[in-house]
Amino acid sequence: MFRYSSFLFLTVAFTSCATIINRRTTDVTIISKTDSVRFYINGDSSIWSKAPQTFAVGRSKNDLLITVKKDTVQKVFSIKRKLSIAFLLGNIFSGGIFGYAIDLYSPKRFTYPSEVSIDFDKNTYSIRKQLLNPEKGLLNFNLSIPEGNLFYMRQAKEYGSSGGFLGLTGGVQYYISNNHSIDLNGGIAGDLLLPIPVPVDYFGPHTTSSIFFVAAKFGSDHKRIHYAAGFQFSRSFYNRYNIRGSSASQDSSFGIDQNNAGLALSAYYRFSKTFSIGVNYNPSLIAWENEKANFLYSHLIFLDLLFEFEIRSPQKKKIK
Repeated sequence: MFRYSSFLFLTVAFTSCATIINRRTTDVTIISKTDSVRFYINGDSSIWSKAPQTFAVGRSKNDLLITVKKDTVQKVFSIKRKLSIAFLLGNIFSGGIFGYAIDLYSPKRFTYPSEVSIDFDKNTYSIRKQLLNPEKGLLNFNLSIPEGNLFYMRQAKEYGSSGGFLGLTGGVQYYISNNHSIDLNGGIAGDLLLPIPVPVDYFGPHTTSSIFFVAAKFGSDHKRIHYAAGFQFSRSFYNRYNIRGSSASQDSSFGIDQNNAGLALSAYYRFSKTFSIGVNYNPSLIAWENEKANFLYSHLIFLDLLFEFEIRSPQKKKIK
């Protein structure tokens, strides 16, 4: 039989990673090493600003032009655009060559440096990679792709291990202080044979494993590391297929579903403002079926590719 699994929708959802994940704008902070200068961006002379200032700049295949003026002297600095992490790395694990092809027609594949420091007197500028600096009240939305999933779960009459690739999770992150957050997320992880969503043709007996989960965690930031701990509820699905013929009486397939609850632990390393890679460990300590609970251990461990963007943040001036 052909197994497309419950992850077939990923083929559509993540066909073009940059087009879906990236916002139309990216935040650029401009700093001046020279006092009493004013500037505007991309030829829009109607909006003059004093540094430092953060702008939401529209993504484009064109370089970012910053015009700086002091007294009667005016200079233009051209900042090179670059390809975003979502385009370079995200499509490797999602849409593949098709994702790259679609993103090639979208300006959202580009980004600019997060921080530009301009020295007007020396007619030079420097850039610095700026990670997300959380502030109280910041609200983020995230989508992620579990790319390596390890299960220890009920399989028939006993517990056993299995593993595979792919899944889809999503959630929100709200900062209750400048370094601490409440993280809420949910998703599903499965045992697909390959790290990209493709149809697989199985012959003879085979099994499938997957886990759906929701989690609530308290998070904290330390430099590039975001770690969190909390609680999770999950439902595990184990199916064994042994189709011997076209008759239903010859089909000895069966499935087992089980509810579980336990801890949720995670740690992520932030490569950029929008992209992180992390490890999640969800150990379950309680399992129940038919309203009967037992103390039984199971777990889900997965490597996660996380894409994150702001829903609500301090107001920024928008530049086309």
